[in-house]
Formats: sequence, structure tokens, C-alpha cells
Amino acid sequence: MGDIINVLVNIARETQGIKWILVGSMASYLNGVDVRPKDIDILSDRDGAIALGRYLSAKYEVVKPMTYSTSEVYESYFGIYKIGAVKVEVMGNLVIKGRYGRFSVPFDEMLHFSREIILKGVVVRLVPLEWQLVANLYIPGKEKRVDRILDALVRNGIDIEALKYILKYCSKGVATVVNRLLKSRGVEVQLNYFM
Repeated sequence: MGDIINVLVNIARETQGIKWILVGSMASYLNGVDVRPKDIDILSDRDGAIALGRYLSAKYEVVKPMTYSTSEVYESYFGIYKIGAVKVEVMGNLVIKGRYGRFSVPFDEMLHFSREIILKGVVVRLVPLEWQLVANLYIPGKEKRVDRILDALVRNGIDIEALKYILKYCSKGVATVVNRLLKSRGVEVQLNYFM
């Protein structure tokens, strides 16, 4: 775990002029979710992703150069880099495509709801766990991750304002699912509050 933290700290220290947010399993872990991260996932807008791609490709191994990429589940500017044994994935203007359609929250709005932590004296911004919950609902096979995120949200508190805002970018069905999941954990929220 020390290697991945050190890589994250070095990236944060050396890219302070670029706006980005930590997402994925590492962000979940730092937000209190019971998960063991194996890589670093970074989210930015188009310009930030390209700038991060330039920075990483100048210093480290390029597994996949930064380009606009699409798959069954994702669309984004996307690049993969390797720092020692640690894989770093960078995404810009991310769109998640899944069982509820398309999901994308504008990066500047995500930045507004992100949480700042200090790791080894360096500021790192974490995606809101509420976003992680919704994003993982869209992705097939992430049911265990959704359960662990729910556990952390119930244990540490839910930012209803952030959740409400994120759900504006989803179909009504997602708000219904989130409401049902929260209710199953003893958290009563009025569904119409999300619409």
C-alpha cells in the first residue's frame, strides 16, 4: 500500500497546476470504503487529462497514450501510465454508459463537491463518495463495491446536497434505486427530493 500512496503523493506534488480529482478504488479507500486499491484513477476535464498525459508520458512508461476512447462502459479522453509497479489511469470528460443509460457530471461541478485531504503534506482532492455510489450503479458487476460504498456512507454520513446534485444527471430510475438502497440501510430520504 505504501508504494501506491507514494506514487499518488508524487503525482499530486508535481501536478499542482492541473485540476484533477482522484476517483476509483483509491478514492473509495481514502473515503473510508473497505477496499484494497490496486491502481490510481484520475479524473479531469479534456484539457486536464491532456496535460496530465503529457506530464506522465514525459517521465514514466506509457501503456496507452492519451486519446479519446470509447468502450461498452466508458467514453473519455483516456491514457494509461505505469510508475514502477503502479498503474495510473487518467480520464477526461468521462461518460459512463450502463444499465441506466449515460451518466456524466461536468468536471467543474464534481470539483465543487470534491473533498480535500492532506497526504504526506500534499493536497489530494477526492471524488464525492455519493458520485462513486451512482457511478458504480451504472457499471455491471460492481454490486459488492456499491454495498461497501453504502456502508461507508451510512457510517460516515451522506452529503444529501451532493447526492441530490449528482442525481440530476441520472434517469428517474437511478434516484429510485438509490432511495431503495438507502432505505434498506435505515436511511429514509424522500424520493421527490432528488428530482
